[in-house]
Amino acid sequence: MNAQDLGLASGGNKILAELVKAFPIVAAIALIWVGWKALNEYNDSKDVLAALKIVGWYLLAVFFIIGAYQVVKNVSL
Repeated sequence: MNAQDLGLASGGNKILAELVKAFPIVAAIALIWVGWKALNEYNDSKDVLAALKIVGWYLLAVFFIIGAYQVVKNVSL
């Protein structure tokens, strides 16, 4: 028995499609927040590397999410 037998494949594909539509919006909002956080860190410490560290963690998280999406998209339910 697999997901196709239970009718879960179409539901999972619909949820995944909605997440794909929402991801750019969420990523843009998160980028604004990260930029604000990095700017505050730079203003507090005057350390560019501390601000770049925040941006680096954001980029790492985005790449991780995109990689997880690629795995989920390629694995059948």
